[in-house]
Amino acid sequence: MPGMSLPTPPFCQLLPSPAPLPLPATRLVSARFDAAQLRPEDFPDSGITPVRGVAKRQAEYLAGRLCAREALHQLCGQALVPGRDEDGVPLWPAGTVGSITHGAGRAAAMVALARDWRGLGIDLEKHLSAERAARLAGEILTPAELQRAEGLDPEAFAQRVTLTFSLKESLFKALYPLVLTRFYFHEAELLAVAVSVARIQQNAKHTKPKKHRTSLRNGKFWTRRSISACWSKKVKILKRSLFLWPSPKANAHANGAIPVGAHLDSTLWL
Repeated sequence: MPGMSLPTPPFCQLLPSPAPLPLPATRLVSARFDAAQLRPEDFPDSGITPVRGVAKRQAEYLAGRLCAREALHQLCGQALVPGRDEDGVPLWPAGTVGSITHGAGRAAAMVALARDWRGLGIDLEKHLSAERAARLAGEILTPAELQRAEGLDPEAFAQRVTLTFSLKESLFKALYPLVLTRFYFHEAELLAVAVSVARIQQNAKHTKPKKHRTSLRNGKFWTRRSISACWSKKVKILKRSLFLWPSPKANAHANGAIPVGAHLDSTLWL
């Protein structure tokens, strides 16, 4: 695919590509941006429809779409830009799937062909302070997650809350286009965390409405700093439940560590 990056407005600079992700046939592009440098002509010059909002909102949106455009250009050789529905959810070009995230002067997009991956979800979060994490923990963590986090020092607890928030955001972004149902933080649970691996499951018993309940088990996550991403290889909907099944190819890229059964993989990078 093209080796030359597409031009971007001065407010947004694409970053060098990170190390390859542990999954094939995807493209990841990230950028830094400065909302103070955004110009009114940056949207039409980029061929991207503007959105309403303050300069910060406009800069985040445009930077995210520029990342998506570059990722799609790398993937399929065309300068395509996802649209958006009435709720602001990205509408990806036919035959592709993807996800966009932005915040704190950073943006990123991950894309793939729909024939290779059914869903992607990424999320970028600034690490919460110890004080803010303590305030928000009850809204983000389930009672079981809070119990497992007992004994962590304030900084480690803040990191756990931030990680849990980001992983759940990624999970929900990956699932929403498949089931068209919005989920809440207590509808998924982080089961275990290690230095570079975590496991999460969706709590179907809390998901409403019942006809959209989903089941997710044995999720596997790679983590590095503060961006998370989720992806699913195959999807089966059976008896009102969503099951994400691994393929031999996916197992190979997880070093054989993905358990047998329904799963969703995800990663963090940067």
